[in-house]
Amino acid sequence: MKNFIISKNLLILVALFALGLLQACATTRGPAAQDLAPVNERISKIEGQVVQMASRVPDIENRLAITETKVEQIARRTDDVEAKADQTLRDLSNLQLEKRLDLDLRDGVSYKFDSAVLSAEAKKTIDLFLSDLQGAHNGRQMFVVAGHADSTGTDRYNYSLGRKRAESGPSI
Repeated sequence: MKNFIISKNLLILVALFALGLLQACATTRGPAAQDLAPVNERISKIEGQVVQMASRVPDIENRLAITETKVEQIARRTDDVEAKADQTLRDLSNLQLEKRLDLDLRDGVSYKFDSAVLSAEAKKTIDLFLSDLQGAHNGRQMFVVAGHADSTGTDRYNYSLGRKRAESGPSI
């Protein structure tokens, strides 16, 4: 970035020098001066634009530095998230199924039609399952909970109902 600033400042100085040199060469008297008047006006206008652009350079450099800082912060956060995701994937690959509880239609209907409230019998079954696990708790347990629905409604509705049913289960 420092080379960018030096190059930009050098370019501005060279442009101003060249414009000044052109103006000095173009300054004459008499009819030639009248012919060069539009050129001199144009040079003055360009000089003003160069000065105006040069005054904006510090603001642009400041905004660039702020943007670079933000990009670095985002990159660090992305690296952190990727590291956590990699660790989670490693942990998942080491999972072992120790106990399984399936509540499905073979065990009887667990929900009333169009409801996400568990039946008393389903709650009892889940409570018994969880009480069996309390002694074996080592802090690294994972539970996969899935909800279901019949085929009565649309796919979208059934998905939503199944999700509500999974989310309405007991807190572990």
